[in-house]
Amino acid sequence: CLDSTAGQTLQNIEIICVNDGSTDSSPAILEEYAAKDSRFVIVHQENAGVSAARNCGMDLAKGEYLLFLDSDDVAEPCLAQAAVEAMEEQGLDLLHFDAEVFFENGIMSAHKGARQYHAHTVGMQEPTDGMQALAFLRQKDAVCVCVYQYLFRREWLVRHEIRFIEGIVHEDVPFTIESFLCSQRFFKIDRSLLRRRFREGSIITEKIRKHHVESCIRIIRWLTEKAETLPDVPGLEDALQYEILPLQNRSARGYPDLSEEEKEALARLTGPDRYILQNIQSAAQLRAERSKNSRLWKENQQLKKDLTQARRERDRAKKKVENICASRSYRVGRM
Repeated sequence: CLDSTAGQTLQNIEIICVNDGSTDSSPAILEEYAAKDSRFVIVHQENAGVSAARNCGMDLAKGEYLLFLDSDDVAEPCLAQAAVEAMEEQGLDLLHFDAEVFFENGIMSAHKGARQYHAHTVGMQEPTDGMQALAFLRQKDAVCVCVYQYLFRREWLVRHEIRFIEGIVHEDVPFTIESFLCSQRFFKIDRSLLRRRFREGSIITEKIRKHHVESCIRIIRWLTEKAETLPDVPGLEDALQYEILPLQNRSARGYPDLSEEEKEALARLTGPDRYILQNIQSAAQLRAERSKNSRLWKENQQLKKDLTQARRERDRAKKKVENICASRSYRVGRM
């Protein structure tokens, strides 16, 4: 990530790196890069989470545009230049581009839809406001809420007070959706400018715990409340409601594996959060029933195959006995 950022064809950039309490060699590596390249600005802070790190970077930024990258990302050399040129040519608040996904060993099968999600190959003819764009892209099944696939006009973000919600995971969802809703000039280019790594241990692949479920509940409540305040733009409310489904499904998938202590803590939720939790619990139960039915169906299919095979072997044995009984040697031996 650091090499690909430093190697951008657009040289007039600032590279703000926030060390969010890393305990490995990351701080030393960052300082080495800063010593060699004055464009690097290094910040060390106690671990506070991705949202706090990104907000810190936003507060320090002085450039006209903002681009968020994670340590797993590999930027194409032309990323900054191509994105900035599109922003300035179209006079945009917000630009969206595609990304190419690559996998570390062993996890590709679990994330087969990742490539399509990050590269929809859907472009736009001309800029439009963010609400119209969000509705349009949802109709095309081409909404990606990952912030590293957007270029933001910094002054516009500050003016609309768009920041990451701290203390949660999946923080990209409310940040990106809010950016869509506030944008007056949005455009998407059908071009991949970033390579995104999927690896074990990332937030997307790690085991779901109580904190993940709490975050999903909080974001679902945010989306639900936001949808109630929207103007009458065809397809817009559906676009927000659609973002709820993957959050609910992810929570439902991991809920059965939570400890009893974690489940008891979640059970103390009240108000809208309790209602959202009940929906997650119902979805988890439905997944379990479907899994059980699927397992029973597979077992039944296997039993049918075994029975068919047994019948074939019986018929072959019966035919063999009949052939032996009909043979001349058998008849002679019987005389």
